[in-house]
Amino acid sequence: MNLGLALLISGNYAEGLAEYEWRSQRSSLDKSSPHFFPHPLWDGNDLQGRTLLVFGEQGFGDLIQFIRYIPQIKARAGQNCKLIFDCQSSLNRLFSNICGLHLAPRNMPLPKFDVRISLLSLPYLLGTTLETIPATVPYLSVAEDINLGAIQKISDRQAQLKVGLVWTSKQTHSTAPKRSCHLTSLLPLFDLQDIHFYGLQKEVSDADRQLISQQHLKLTDLSDYLGDFADTAAIVNHLDLIITVDTSVAHLAGALGKPVWVLLPFAPDWRWLLDCEDSPWYPTMRLFRQTQIDNWESAIDRVAVALSSLVARDDVNIDVMVFPQMEELCQSVAEVPNLDKLFTEARAHHLAGELKEAETLFQGYFSINRSTMKLGIC
Repeated sequence: MNLGLALLISGNYAEGLAEYEWRSQRSSLDKSSPHFFPHPLWDGNDLQGRTLLVFGEQGFGDLIQFIRYIPQIKARAGQNCKLIFDCQSSLNRLFSNICGLHLAPRNMPLPKFDVRISLLSLPYLLGTTLETIPATVPYLSVAEDINLGAIQKISDRQAQLKVGLVWTSKQTHSTAPKRSCHLTSLLPLFDLQDIHFYGLQKEVSDADRQLISQQHLKLTDLSDYLGDFADTAAIVNHLDLIITVDTSVAHLAGALGKPVWVLLPFAPDWRWLLDCEDSPWYPTMRLFRQTQIDNWESAIDRVAVALSSLVARDDVNIDVMVFPQMEELCQSVAEVPNLDKLFTEARAHHLAGELKEAETLFQGYFSINRSTMKLGIC
């Protein structure tokens, strides 16, 4: 699996997705997981009226990112096939509008089904490459009458630019500290004129609440209005721009087709590739990367410059800040992976004592740059 992650971050999806399938063999997996159900795995053939269970795994962001494959799977399995998705309650309302998908609430007895497949295995099953990612947005939507209280708070505020903000990732994941930044690091953004920010994270620390109050930050905390992802989606739809660290909100905004700027750590997750400022997964997304490990200063400075450029326009058009040149991106990433950057990130993880992450990136580096083997380096 580590080799798969390294291949994926380098843009080699053909080999990387195949290697990524080894994740189902991890000893740490819960034995009650659908990975261990006795039902056969779906091989992509027409199911001729049978029932397919698509089960989720990993985090909310993964589920939001890969739910885009359901229409393709529905077409592949046949119109007479019933698709069941094992769904967490916080996603029920958000996914309820997906045509042809029957939601089975998590922790409730599953309906009978014939074959199964993980949602995260769908890109591999469909032979996804950088060039063939289904990137049409929006592929999620919510009703207009959801979360009217929060929407009213947004409407009441007069500002040229209304920006959603998420600065910390949920701390239950091992990489959360690397992906999160302190609210104090974002203080330069609050000095910008004609912009008001709206906090889109469910958990706000006492220290952050105190900072917001004492510094009189132009930030409205909407955590009380964030019941589930449909609530968050309704808010996102009424904002001009979302700025977030690597969290589920980044995927949600991208899936809704909203402009979203993502702050990424020096060694990012595989889906964000290396060096590029845009994403083949979300055409309305722009990436702001750390240039030094654990240092957000330069990334936030670039965000401030980009925001200043937006509000300086007579007609604020965030779409012009998006980079749609996917064909060039795909070709450059797939054909010429940045080996120096891959090696540097691997070494940074090693020096930080993050051996598992370092191993993943080193394996990818040596699998791509096989000339090092001839030199006796490995």
